[in-house]
Amino acid sequence: LFRSNYTPAQIDQVLAVANKINHQLPLPELDPSIDWAHMPREYLLNSYVNMVTETFFEGDLFISEKPYTAIAHGQMFVILGAPGTLAYLRSQGYQTFSQWWDESYDSVTDNYERLLAVTNVFVDLVSRPIAELAAIYTHARSVIEHNQRHFFAQDTNADFVALLQQAQQLGKK
Repeated sequence: LFRSNYTPAQIDQVLAVANKINHQLPLPELDPSIDWAHMPREYLLNSYVNMVTETFFEGDLFISEKPYTAIAHGQMFVILGAPGTLAYLRSQGYQTFSQWWDESYDSVTDNYERLLAVTNVFVDLVSRPIAELAAIYTHARSVIEHNQRHFFAQDTNADFVALLQQAQQLGKK
């Protein structure tokens, strides 16, 4: 965040958004010396919705393991990522949750406006009574199960090998 290409005004905007949501996230403090892979699985198994914060929020589309972690653990998700992240997932056969909340943030190209839009969606979700989130989760179960089936049906090793072979062929030309 504090790279030299951010203006003081942009930093203030991002901090204002962070302060807007901090009190909504009652997570216990994690030991920062622990690798992310050792985060207690209860957070993934006992949550209705995952606020996926992608590795890259600006620039070209990049999909990490993070959305797939939410999918594999049966969670609904909101993604703070580059514009088009949800559109890409849909193009790959996954379903998203526009039936239950506004996903128009995915097409917002201005980084600050997208951050604000995603934050507003997430604040709205975590402000709802837990019974309402449970009801949404129940209604979204077919989407969640579809995504899990689709994810676990993928042969990622074969896909990766095919991409490597394509790259080798391009390198020979």
